[in-house]
Amino acid sequence: MPQAKKSSTKIHIACEEMNFTWKIAHVTEFRDMWQRGCCLMHIAEYFSRPVLEVIILAADQAEKEKIGERPGGMLGGLQSWKG
Repeated sequence: MPQAKKSSTKIHIACEEMNFTWKIAHVTEFRDMWQRGCCLMHIAEYFSRPVLEVIILAADQAEKEKIGERPGGMLGGLQSWKG
């Protein structure tokens, strides 16, 4: 199988400007807000974070089985996660 050329090809790093580091206390607080059905926009506002960072945390916590399904789904009943 041929190998990729080693060249100066431009790359794109997805979400490079995002911060996916969370304090454990904030993760615990996020889980509580999730279980209470808070919408992602309100959670993002509470933590002063972009909604996309909260969506990634939700995906991470769901993958680790720390949060589950809830009424209103991932968005907490919103039609869109964009303002």
